[in-house]
Amino acid sequence: MKKLSKRAFQVAEDYIKENGRDLENSFVAERLGWFAVCLRVNDFEHTPWWYWDEEKGMTVIDLFWGNPSAEITAYLYKYRNLVKEIDVEELVEKAVQKIEERKPFESEHELYCYLSLYREISPENKSRMEARLTEGINQLVEYDREKWNDYVPIPLNFVLSPDDESFGIKEEKIEENLDFLIEILEKEGYIFPPWGDSFYEGKFREAVPEWEGVLTLEALKLLANYNCLNG
Repeated sequence: MKKLSKRAFQVAEDYIKENGRDLENSFVAERLGWFAVCLRVNDFEHTPWWYWDEEKGMTVIDLFWGNPSAEITAYLYKYRNLVKEIDVEELVEKAVQKIEERKPFESEHELYCYLSLYREISPENKSRMEARLTEGINQLVEYDREKWNDYVPIPLNFVLSPDDESFGIKEEKIEENLDFLIEILEKEGYIFPPWGDSFYEGKFREAVPEWEGVLTLEALKLLANYNCLNG
């Protein structure tokens, strides 16, 4: 088996350190977390949900603390030995308390962020989150195959591999979801953004094929995780 060279390791470590400082610098102390974007996003073409409301001081995404703060906390916890200015354990506790208090669950994207955190934290904190994640996922997951072409949270969004916790999602629904992705890729050759292309005008139109690439790669990674690729 090949081993990573010392030089490559150093480059990777330096990259993590630099981006870690960026995250520390953008940390909002009074929020004990981060905003998805800042006011400057309004100076560029963007989809409606990225609009920064100056009166509210946030986007609609930021109504749900966990997106992106829970996922960023996961990154910082994973590399906590490189974090200098933020109390990562305090952040983890904040995140766990937030999901314990969340009723009802309204944002699947927030749950995706919490799943990233769940995969990184201690067994003790996982046990505190598991029941709430299961409840949230079962509130929001869409099981109707006829709706999977729409912008909805599908079973595979929550269970990325057969080694993952299923959070109450039945195996037959995972298999049905895998078959659905295979059928689309065999028919179309790529995954089209389920939210459509009506938001993309002018130069922003260039984002459509970029999203096709991102979503197709994500689908192929899921299929690979479940050993559904030939060759």
